[in-house]
Amino acid sequence: MLKKMLVVLSDAKTRYLVKTHFVTKGYKVILCKNGNNALDLFKVEQPNILIFDIMISEIDGYMFCLNIRKESSIPIILVTTFSTIIDRLINFKIGVDDYITKPFYLSELEAKVKFLLWRTNTPEVTNGMLDMTIYIADFQIDIIKQQVLKCQQAVNLTKIEFTLLELLITKAGETLSRNFILNTIWGYTPKRYADTKLVDVHISRLRSKIEKDPRNPALIVTDWGKGYKFNQFQSQ
Repeated sequence: MLKKMLVVLSDAKTRYLVKTHFVTKGYKVILCKNGNNALDLFKVEQPNILIFDIMISEIDGYMFCLNIRKESSIPIILVTTFSTIIDRLINFKIGVDDYITKPFYLSELEAKVKFLLWRTNTPEVTNGMLDMTIYIADFQIDIIKQQVLKCQQAVNLTKIEFTLLELLITKAGETLSRNFILNTIWGYTPKRYADTKLVDVHISRLRSKIEKDPRNPALIVTDWGKGYKFNQFQSQ
C-alpha cells in the first residue's frame, strides 16, 4: 500500500528535495509551507507520517504539533536547528516521535521514516505497547520511555543502540540478517560485505553494555552465517 507523507517545511528548496527523494522511493508526498494549511491538509489527506519544521509560519510549531496530537497518534518527525538536551526534551514532550537537525542527509531522514512506519505497523509494537515494560534477568526495559535499567541503575544507550535493541526485542526468537537490520535502522541496502560491518560494530557495543559476559552473550546471540537473534523473554 502506498504510504502517504505530509511534509510541512518553510524552505521551498528543502521541500522540493524531500518530495523528489521520497517520490522516487514510492511514497505519496503532500507539501505545505505553513501551519494553518497543514492542519486542513492533515484532516483531509490523513497521512501515514508527518514531517514538519518547528519554524513554520502562521502558527507556532509547538502548537501545531499539539493540535495534531489531539487528533492522531501518527508518527511525527520534527525538523529543527536546535540540538541541545533541553530542546530535545521539549520536543518529545509535545508528542514528537523523532527529530532531525538541519542540515540533514535525505538518507538519514529516510531511515527515520522507514523505522517509524515499521514500528507503527508492527503488531508486537502497536498492541498494548503504551504500558509495556520488559524484564530480562537484571534488566528493566521501558520501550516508551526508551530507558534501560540494570539492577535499577540506568544503562547509557545511544539512540541507535536503543533502536537496535528495540528491533531485536520486537523480533525476539527470530534471526535477523545483517541486511535486514541495516535496511530497517539505517535505511539502505548493503552493496558490499563491508557495509554490514556497521551492524556488527553496533551489536558489539550494545552487548558490551547489556550482557554480563559480552564475549559469551546470553541475550543477543549470533546465528552463524545468518545474523543475530534476541533470546526469548518474559514481560510483566
